[in-house]
Parts: sequence; C-alpha cells; structure tokens
Amino acid sequence: MLQVFGPDGETPANIAAADPTDDSHLVTKGYADSNYGTLPGSVRELVFDIGTTNSNSTAELPTGAVVQSVDVVVSTAYSAGASLKVGNVGDDDEFVDASDAVPLTAVGTYSYNLRSGARVSAQQVLASIGGTPSQGAGKVYVTYSIPATA
Repeated sequence: MLQVFGPDGETPANIAAADPTDDSHLVTKGYADSNYGTLPGSVRELVFDIGTTNSNSTAELPTGAVVQSVDVVVSTAYSAGASLKVGNVGDDDEFVDASDAVPLTAVGTYSYNLRSGARVSAQQVLASIGGTPSQGAGKVYVTYSIPATA
C-alpha cells in the first residue's frame, strides 16, 4: 500500500496523475473506467430501469460488443396484459421478443441466454413495454463481451 502525506507528515495527500503514455505507467481511475470495458476479452454489464412505458439504456453497447444474456428483474408486478421486448431502435426484439413470454405479472428474475452478432456501431438498448399496464417496474441487465480476435 502506498500512503502519501502532506508537508506536515500527518495529513493524507493525493497524487495527481496523467493518462499513461508508456507500458510501464500507472493508469488513472478515469482512464481505466473509460478504456478497460472495451478491451478484447472483457465482459461488462449494462443496467437500466424499466417502468410502464418504453425505456432506453443511458449507456451504450460499444462497437464490437456481443450480447451474451439478458436478465429481467421484475420488482413490482405489472398489470395483466403487459409484455416486454428487449433490443434496439433498429430491431426492438433482437435480444428478447414477445414470444419469450417474460412473466411480467410476477415478481422475479427471468434470464435469457443468447449470443448476438457483434455491434457494428455503439447503440443503446431499448426495452419496449407492450399493452397498457397501470403498474409495474424492474431492471434490465444486459451482459456483453468484447470478443478477443484469434
């Protein structure tokens, strides 16, 4: 553990650092957060809330990402007749379609394993709520990888 103290020898101090420019340099937290999720071989998860209307993820699947699984966690049961699709603006049911029958009227976790094609560009994930539910809430977890090339 590295501890750094100010001139008085007792007050903890911070070290200012720049982004690395050589293989032997340490990295800043900002650099790691921005870059390590898109390295070949990395696995990440994108999470966003769903309610009674369509929802987009704030974060995007990066270029090259391959979706491995989608987990839907229903925390508040939806009213009867509600349905869910998970995809993107160009293909709203690419990952989970209405025929997958996510049981939105029951609280629980529902998992869908798949292997999508690689993203040709960065894109948000879209959760489309069908029907006209008056209640319901949950989260969508999208697990994806950036495959390493052989």
